[in-house]
Amino acid sequence: MSWFPPLCSLAAISNWAISGNSPWDGGAVYAYLGAITDCIIFGNGDDFYDCSVTYCCIEDNDAGEGNIHRNPMLVVGPLGNHYLSPDSPCIDAGSSSAAEAGLSARTTRADGALDTGIVDMGFHYPIPAQ
Repeated sequence: MSWFPPLCSLAAISNWAISGNSPWDGGAVYAYLGAITDCIIFGNGDDFYDCSVTYCCIEDNDAGEGNIHRNPMLVVGPLGNHYLSPDSPCIDAGSSSAAEAGLSARTTRADGALDTGIVDMGFHYPIPAQ
């Protein structure tokens, strides 16, 4: 059985968290002429192949405006494994405001704090029902 990395052609990918994947033939994400923004792509070996990456948290030194190269400090939360700890460098590190991105009613943090101000990098979870 063959495994292929996520493939997107002419895609615009934003606010994803991709972690712990094994790269195949050069990259964990292959996006031919694609643009990746406001994502966390960490712990995958070599991360990208043939795409533009900006305002992302990535482990190696891929070039791109706004990219950071620090551990995103992912923690387990009520709905998944890709929440940000309160000290994460990905908080308020994205490319626009959370309102402009349509994510101000969602959270990236295990404590459920809404994303306000500059959009956080990574996946935005719905707020769990109380």
